Amino acid sequence: GVIVLAAAQSVPFLRRRQQPAAVLALAGAALAVKYAAGLNIWSAGAAVLAAAYGLGAYGSNSVRRAGRALAACALLAVFITLPADHGSHDPAIACALLAIALGMGEVTSAHRDTAAAAARHVQDMERARLARELHDVVAHQLSAIAVQAGAARLAAAGDFREIRRLMTDR
Repeated sequence: GVIVLAAAQSVPFLRRRQQPAAVLALAGAALAVKYAAGLNIWSAGAAVLAAAYGLGAYGSNSVRRAGRALAACALLAVFITLPADHGSHDPAIACALLAIALGMGEVTSAHRDTAAAAARHVQDMERARLARELHDVVAHQLSAIAVQAGAARLAAAGDFREIRRLMTDR
């Protein structure tokens, strides 16, 4: 049974980026079973915290919104359990750690979004620079073609002095 619980709290982490809510649910279930059975809950507690971080870091917007609500509930539970618990702060600490793990995941996600936006901005700036350079090259080539066409027209008319003036003004 202990091996099954260890697998239930560990194996789902292979899918933590694709299904963070399911990983958190399985880790939480393993924690609840270990707590009810009177087993050591430290590894399951760590798994729940890691899964909570994953929920904040890799969850979709709606899942992250639910994670924010969960973090708010956890913080509320801290303030409720602190005065109610006579001397033991374990539940309050557990709720605070859960809120912190969810919040750190949110911060990670926000940093990743900011970095992606900065990379997109750099790409857009480089595209604009290349477009300006390409425009300048094409404009120069077209003006050279226009000058050469004018010179050819004058050459056909036999005005070589005017051709020399056009070519030196260029």
